[in-house]
Amino acid sequence: MSLNFQILNFTLMKRLAFTLLLNACIQISISQAQSDLKLVHDLTIEPNRIQEMEQSLKEWVQTYKKYNQVETMKTYVTENLHYIINWNLKNLSDLNKLSASVQQLKDLMGPEKYEALHQQECENIRTINTYLISIRDELSYTPKNPRLKSKEIQYWVWTDYHIKPDRFKKAVESLRKIINTYDEIDFTERMNSWVTLIGEGNIISCAYGGKNAGDVWYQLDQLKIKLSNSQSKTFSEFLSTVNKIENHGGYYRPDLSYIPATELATKP
Repeated sequence: MSLNFQILNFTLMKRLAFTLLLNACIQISISQAQSDLKLVHDLTIEPNRIQEMEQSLKEWVQTYKKYNQVETMKTYVTENLHYIINWNLKNLSDLNKLSASVQQLKDLMGPEKYEALHQQECENIRTINTYLISIRDELSYTPKNPRLKSKEIQYWVWTDYHIKPDRFKKAVESLRKIINTYDEIDFTERMNSWVTLIGEGNIISCAYGGKNAGDVWYQLDQLKIKLSNSQSKTFSEFLSTVNKIENHGGYYRPDLSYIPATELATKP
């Protein structure tokens, strides 16, 4: 799988790390990587460079609009100032399409303008971690009577569950039981789940959305009150498969994101 690493906006060492990532991707079975993948860049920013970083991202967004780029880029900013940038992929071959698309952008802009914007962005970045995740609809929950419409969800809380070795199958089984419990109590909140295929360990992540942080945590507290003892044991069963838990919270930033006009036109 060939890829022009220079066009993916990484420093030399990060490009090397990404090379290893892509080589590992080849080892993923087709059944794991057929669809609903996301390439994720987790950026930490120099504390005194937030304004400059956001200006760089806005310039990228305007550039993508100007040249009608076809890839979707969504940005989330966490409370501890991680900039999480997601690129939608249908399958692994889309990595090459992404590479070709950005190379085309570089040709349209001209190498000097492209590299100048690239350098402007890199000056603000402290660290970059890259992941490949698979959205798992069968491990997600869509309420029959959602409390909020999708457009009303502005804030997300997501939890990374680091699964113990050889306990992944049990974790998946337990998570499916939790989804059944949500059905039983008519839980009104959506839960999105994904699995890290390539990146940091064996992780299942679950995300809940709301109007703000207080709204999300209030709904999760109310969930605990609704659970019976037997239903609570289902959650304990899942947690028994977990080595470490990490919570994150942040806002989707449409001003730092890019959705192609063709995709916008298909939305209801």
